Amino acid sequence: MTSMPDIYPIREALRRLESAVARFNATWPHHAQQTIAFEIPVRADNNRANAIEVAPLTGEAAVLAVQSGLAQFARFDEQHPGTVFRLPGLVLTAHDLSAEISLINTLKGRIREYMLQIPANQRARFARQALPGVNLLQVYREIDFFTLPFDTVYFSWAAHTTTNQRMDASQMWERILQMGKPDGMSDEAHQVMLDEQRKALAQHPEVVIRRVKAPHPRIQFKQSGNASVSGRILPASIPVFALLNPEQPAPTVHPLGSFVESRARKTRTDAMHHEPIIPSLNVYTIGA
Repeated sequence: MTSMPDIYPIREALRRLESAVARFNATWPHHAQQTIAFEIPVRADNNRANAIEVAPLTGEAAVLAVQSGLAQFARFDEQHPGTVFRLPGLVLTAHDLSAEISLINTLKGRIREYMLQIPANQRARFARQALPGVNLLQVYREIDFFTLPFDTVYFSWAAHTTTNQRMDASQMWERILQMGKPDGMSDEAHQVMLDEQRKALAQHPEVVIRRVKAPHPRIQFKQSGNASVSGRILPASIPVFALLNPEQPAPTVHPLGSFVESRARKTRTDAMHHEPIIPSLNVYTIGA
């Protein structure tokens, strides 16, 4: 049986990250000229939400929420393990915070790199043993510091984002073998499942793994008359920091509203059509 990697280096890496975030949380509020945040309930299940209520926060309540959100690497008791905690927000400052934010993002990157060195079929078990209760996706999320000129900020929802990963069927088969047998499944049932998956893949030289992301908040910065800024859209699952020009008027901020599936923009009608090959693993045909 393959031995598990040493758990202490990643625990030490997380401790350093937590310390860096604590130092940052102790200083950035002194430089903040405006702080807003939007509370989103954590999910108790892993089903796609048809509606998401948003509670806007300002002033001291927003500052406290941002401080807490930046340090929230553990799952909440009521949070489903397959979901992530989100706290969209915006901190406007005239002080350059790039050094502090860069350090935090570097430490996050080191944890991600360490995890990527662990064989894929061992990562989940290793994470549970090394960092119990920690949601690695919440650890990995980097803090954005927007430094280009802007005069308007828009919050919105990305509701129909799909990620596509194209690969050879042989690569997909190797990935399936690395996954191992699901917990609670008998050897016989596992072999039957593998046979069916192998036959399905044999008919397609290439496949695509398609995943529809859960609705997630984003933020867009715009500068009137400046096309280089007008398309800058950033993820906003954690608060975004932005550098103000003290000689310019305060920017206009369009807040995040509650998400309603029926009002969300639908998938493009000219998008490629993909037939399922192994739906349980999100494996589909290349499309046409």
